[in-house]
Amino acid sequence: MTTRIHNDMNWIGLNISFYRRKRGMKQKDLAEAVDISDNYMSEIETCKKIPATHLIFDIADVLEVEVYKLFEEH
Repeated sequence: MTTRIHNDMNWIGLNISFYRRKRGMKQKDLAEAVDISDNYMSEIETCKKIPATHLIFDIADVLEVEVYKLFEEH
């Protein structure tokens, strides 16, 4: 079960990267907009860190996507 949760959570980072690029944003700009370090944003997008719930909502707001879109499997 832990592996399943971990695999599902990987989609968050991959989708954040996808929607950020789709908006033409740099990783640094998104990190700044949600008040986290560039390094932490990189770790989220490369699935090394899982962001806190409030941060997922903040990122979705900045990217102008519904929160559920960050959890979708592609």
